[in-house]
Amino acid sequence: MIRVKSYSICMVGFLLVINSGFAQENTPSHSYQLSEVIVRELQLLREAVGADDYPVDPERQMLKRPIQVYGKGLELLYKIGYAQEKFGLARLPYKSIPTKDITPDDVYGLCVVINEEILKIKKYLAIPTTIEEVPLVSGKVPSNVYENLWRASYLTDYLSGAIKPNDVYSYTEAMIDDIKIFATAYNINFDGLKVPPKQKGVRPKDVAVQGVKNLQKLIRVEKKLGYKASIVPTMTLSRASPSDVFDVVGMLMSELAYLKSQNNIHKNAKFVAPDEKMTPAEVLQRMQYAGSLLDRTLAGVKRK
Repeated sequence: MIRVKSYSICMVGFLLVINSGFAQENTPSHSYQLSEVIVRELQLLREAVGADDYPVDPERQMLKRPIQVYGKGLELLYKIGYAQEKFGLARLPYKSIPTKDITPDDVYGLCVVINEEILKIKKYLAIPTTIEEVPLVSGKVPSNVYENLWRASYLTDYLSGAIKPNDVYSYTEAMIDDIKIFATAYNINFDGLKVPPKQKGVRPKDVAVQGVKNLQKLIRVEKKLGYKASIVPTMTLSRASPSDVFDVVGMLMSELAYLKSQNNIHKNAKFVAPDEKMTPAEVLQRMQYAGSLLDRTLAGVKRK
């Protein structure tokens, strides 16, 4: 049981953001502190609504950049939007990663927004309980924040309802658009590239595996261009769920945002829901097509 105690970090954080010109820069330690608030608020909310699932705990993360942490935060915000809709509130529309150099201040600001949206659900459901104060712990790095936001994402699954293939399909289509947007900067032509045939008996795990393969291709693009390449994340895909697939696509979107920012590309893909019901087979088909796009992109890029 979470103890009742007055807590004001959210308002303090909000004031820090809106008065950023007068406040000191927020470090990953500040973002970690707020990410821990988010985790505890979600735990409290889950307890209040009687959550009975067993959320997965993410594996240890390493060498994450602020832009990747920001992308993970947007995934979480997307799920919180579904939770708001499920409980009768208006949900936030999907947001894209800004095409700029993402800073620790940007990450902290997003964490403030995430917590504000969680508190809206608490207020709407008239949950009076508050969490105990979370201390600031020095020495935290973006990877610590990323891991905690991923933990929060798993905690949100019960509240938002299971991620559906349609959600993953929409996210994948946006990722495909971002690949094409990036490729235009290098005059890469995708003419004649065919969509692979749809397979039978596809599971979410198959989509997640293809997503990780695509992530490896994107990282090779980063290396070929001489950028600071990411590392392929550690993931256990033996029993991947649609939520895990959604996370993988989010990782791909983060790397594409990084590549676009390095090339001063300021156009973002649109996030459009499909009109019909999709299955993992359709999602895998699009993910494989994305892999073909990345193969041609890798062959066509070179240092400017």
